[in-house]
Amino acid sequence: MVIKVLETKSAPFGQGFQMAKALGAIVLLADGVPMLFMGQEGGEDNDFFFDFLPADVNDPTFYARLDLYETLGDDHNRIFAWFRDLTGLRTNWSNGMQGDDYQITGRGYKTVGFTRSYNRFFIVASFGATDNRQTLSWLGLPAGSQYKEIFNSSWPAYQVVNESNYTNGSYDAVLTADSVINVPPIGAMVFERR
Repeated sequence: MVIKVLETKSAPFGQGFQMAKALGAIVLLADGVPMLFMGQEGGEDNDFFFDFLPADVNDPTFYARLDLYETLGDDHNRIFAWFRDLTGLRTNWSNGMQGDDYQITGRGYKTVGFTRSYNRFFIVASFGATDNRQTLSWLGLPAGSQYKEIFNSSWPAYQVVNESNYTNGSYDAVLTADSVINVPPIGAMVFERR
């Protein structure tokens, strides 16, 4: 799966940090080799200098704004935490995301959903959805199973500026194909079969 990377500062609706998390969920959790552009895992919004050098080339802090990634509560740190946690989900061998598996894909209004690990995980990403209540069967959730929410890009640990919480019951949730979920306008959620 190839996805065009959007610069966070020019993403649609002025919500580049939310878009970074939604795209990151698809890139990291879809079948295939995940490939990230420099700084995407932290919502980097500084320009990259390929054809010319900036005036202060000897100052490494100009390039590596590590303080933004280390400061708890900073938007860059929260995006980095989102990517770190999803990478941990993917690279945990017991989750079965390293090999090829049969995927079921569905879509809603500016929303896509797909399965991984033979329906063990169901990932939903939205890209400007105005319909914030969508049915899981419409998005492709397999019938006959119950799921719980294990990640949501709008949870407080990952929440960036001006982002509301669109939770779906977290680990206590019992979601089926008939369930209607709260979808963030731009963001992603990961559900795991109970």
